[in-house]
Amino acid sequence: MSIKLNKKLLGILLAVLIGVVLLVALYRVVSMLESRLEPVPEDQGNVLTANPAQEITYKGRRYTLKRGISTLLVIGLDEFGPTYKHESYRNDQQADFIVILVFNDTDKTCSLIHLNRDTMTDVTVLSIGGKNAGVVTEQLALAHTYGSALQDSCRNTKKAVCDLLGGVPIDHYVSVTMDAVFLLNDLVGGVEVTIEDDFSDTDNTLVKGEKVKLMGQQALTFVRSRSSMEDDSNVARMKRQKAYMASFVDSLRNTLEKDEDFSLRAFEDISEYMVTDTTVNVLSDMVEKAAEYEIGEVLSPEGEAVDGEKFIEFYVDEDSLMEIVIQQFYTLE
Repeated sequence: MSIKLNKKLLGILLAVLIGVVLLVALYRVVSMLESRLEPVPEDQGNVLTANPAQEITYKGRRYTLKRGISTLLVIGLDEFGPTYKHESYRNDQQADFIVILVFNDTDKTCSLIHLNRDTMTDVTVLSIGGKNAGVVTEQLALAHTYGSALQDSCRNTKKAVCDLLGGVPIDHYVSVTMDAVFLLNDLVGGVEVTIEDDFSDTDNTLVKGEKVKLMGQQALTFVRSRSSMEDDSNVARMKRQKAYMASFVDSLRNTLEKDEDFSLRAFEDISEYMVTDTTVNVLSDMVEKAAEYEIGEVLSPEGEAVDGEKFIEFYVDEDSLMEIVIQQFYTLE
């Protein structure tokens, strides 16, 4: 009897020992995976907004958040075709073009903050069901790849941008696929630019040194081309994008002078290529403000682009970024 009891006890002890070993192994695997993520407090849930500081101190001076400021985040996606929902909580649509329109209703001005897609920053990882799984430091463009490629991905991009800018408010967002670019370009009658780069390997109609009114696919080639260019950096491409934006606003103003209902119709025309958190009427009002207000220069924080392990990494200069944030969102006390 005692021999049977000892065998039974030995079996129980062996099972417990195996269970402990498995638990320790599982704990180590989970710990290794979690070490790549910065934990998100449980009480944050699915909140994807940042609270701006009403007052900040920078270099010994105190600043207060401005009133009468409204903002629109424009996200240009590296994707063609109509928008659609990805069934997975990951997608392949990176934010290729990131601009914040800052409207100052007091001064009647509109400024554009153009962010480098390769900017290294904190990005929230979304897991199954859109739950926050933690934070990783990676390129800003990747924020949109978490989620279904619809509102959840846009909100995640909005949060990454808000956090990068110190929590300043972003009221609305709109994302568009590549098809919307040449549609809008042609709706305003084309956009005239001076060709300063060599596009001979991509489009021989874009001749260096000449002024060209971009139409259709030309517009997309001008703002998007990178790998085929002599200078294939995103910084060089952003220079072309800035020139395009300035000229696009001029064409938009001319179009609105002739057709007051243009903006409403334009958004309806690109609706299948667009995701937004607001109405077409609100977007139309913002477009009309941009055409009416004085447009300031396109602002981009300085920084350094370096070769990462896999991709280019852009490290923003904190002082340069802070100066833009203060200039646009705060006033000296």
